[in-house]
Amino acid sequence: MSQLRDKNVVVIHGDRDRVTDPSASVAFVRRARASGARADVRLVPGGDHAMLRGATNWHRLVASTAVGMLPS
Repeated sequence: MSQLRDKNVVVIHGDRDRVTDPSASVAFVRRARASGARADVRLVPGGDHAMLRGATNWHRLVASTAVGMLPS
């Protein structure tokens, strides 16, 4: 994970995903932080793997996260 040192990493994951485990995303973010990344995880309440339920909220979260990572 040393390749993530000094990088910004944001993981957005549905908390009801049954295809990929949300806890694996949380663990990845912990490892990324330990390697020196500025990392955060955002679990989407009620979100599943396809993120079709609440798509508007999903897109809003992704867009605002991306905009927030842009240099000012």
